[in-house]
Amino acid sequence: MPLFWLLGFPHRLKWWTPITRLQLRLSFRRLWLGSNNPLRLFFWLIQPFPWRFRVPPQLTAQELRNFKNIRTRRHDGILQLRCIPLFQYRDTPLRSIYRIYEYLCSGENYEVGYEVQYFFFHPSQWRIEDIPDPRDDNQERYAILASLIDVLVNSFNWRYDLGLRRSGNREDPQPACEVAPEWAREVKRLAEPLDFEPGFLKEENAFVRRNIYLSSAYFYNV
Repeated sequence: MPLFWLLGFPHRLKWWTPITRLQLRLSFRRLWLGSNNPLRLFFWLIQPFPWRFRVPPQLTAQELRNFKNIRTRRHDGILQLRCIPLFQYRDTPLRSIYRIYEYLCSGENYEVGYEVQYFFFHPSQWRIEDIPDPRDDNQERYAILASLIDVLVNSFNWRYDLGLRRSGNREDPQPACEVAPEWAREVKRLAEPLDFEPGFLKEENAFVRRNIYLSSAYFYNV
């Protein structure tokens, strides 16, 4: 019996209403078209424990330098997952920040722009200051995370000044300015430079202030 039919069969039953709001049938169709392994990804998506997805084991900045096709190898189906309600409910701001870290270090800057947009328009309207301390034991990775949070704060406040709102409704009043969480403000500058883009014109940004040479341009896509 087709899986699409099974997912849609009980749609008239009252007890099924909360489940239909999760758009499981549409979600499976999205994954089928946008994932290398849609069945594996779909069953990962609907398994209930733990409810909030955990941050996966991370690579170092040096390992990510030469990591090719990170979107398909580390984040299969992410373009579709960002549009799926169940994924949005179970995703966390910390996981999103780590995805930005991976895209930055692997040089897939266009993915940085997509992820920043996803964070900005997330239905839960995550506040940057509420991002918990990951207590990352890798000094370079920790410094990159803190720096990208600082850049994210600037880019969100820049969007607010342009009139953009996280709800998508420009008529909403301007929200309070975003601020970085305290833990990010306390992360120290690296003793040795970490240069991902040799030869590029060093712009003044939060990365450079921590001795990390990365561009922040893709944080400002609208």
